Amino acid sequence: MIAKRLKSLRNLTPSDSLTLSLVICNNNIDAYDNDTQTRLLSLVPASMEAEITHQPRPGIPFARNRAIDAALKTQPDWIAFIDDDEELDTDWLIAMSQAMQCWSADVYHGWTQSFPDPAASHPWYFGTVKNKRSAGTEMKSAGTDNVLFSAKLVDGRKSALRFNEEMAFSGGTDLEFFYRVTDNGGTIVWVPDAIVRETIPASRMTLSYQAKRAGAVASAQAFITRHRLGPTQAALSILPKVTSRLLGAITTVPVSIILIVIKPRTGRKTFVSAVKKGFFAIGMIRGSLCKPSGFYKRIHGA
Repeated sequence: MIAKRLKSLRNLTPSDSLTLSLVICNNNIDAYDNDTQTRLLSLVPASMEAEITHQPRPGIPFARNRAIDAALKTQPDWIAFIDDDEELDTDWLIAMSQAMQCWSADVYHGWTQSFPDPAASHPWYFGTVKNKRSAGTEMKSAGTDNVLFSAKLVDGRKSALRFNEEMAFSGGTDLEFFYRVTDNGGTIVWVPDAIVRETIPASRMTLSYQAKRAGAVASAQAFITRHRLGPTQAALSILPKVTSRLLGAITTVPVSIILIVIKPRTGRKTFVSAVKKGFFAIGMIRGSLCKPSGFYKRIHGA
């Protein structure tokens, strides 16, 4: 999977204002053997400096922090993150360069487009690719799936940011990280022309996975909200969301079951939405009680 993504670097249109070096973080107990490491580095464009770093302690925030430490050795002006299952659009560098000329910001967040595996059956998946914001929109947080941020945010000063390692397997450490950026007065802007694409594997399109992920996302969001606002303000923020999601789930499930008989696709889509609302509500309750999920203990992909 990562080999395929590295090849996409070769197709990037060069930018006059941005040059790239690469860090690959292997978050596995075992380090790559010499043959694997050599093969991966051979896929990187010859003009690009590349390093493979190893973080044997499992968990997304540990891997991200190790990647930051490795990146800082190159004394960068900016640091970008993408996931290992994503392919960069050929004009990604150009789009980010143009965004930096248009808007002064600490963070530039690109658009990740997700597409179902065409070889897989997905009767319970109804996701669509749709841009919901105009270019330059300021955001309260961001994800590391497609982001470029100033190295000054993490450059070793006393206030330098790192990903929250208390949230080892819950997910949401990227959201928490970038909330701290904006809470401290930083700016994040939306760059829809800076595109990465990912293929959703069959294991992530099941009803069970979507429901559990909805719960995990909600749990992480509530956990972050509690730490940002305190228990009282967090409860006031979370309670209406929990109530509306639970009511939506309870009222929609019976309707969706009837629809499945009459209009199967519409019924399944409505049922998925209802189930996700229910799991979202339960997840928010768990997160508000400081019990984030262990959703990312299981790895999906090859």
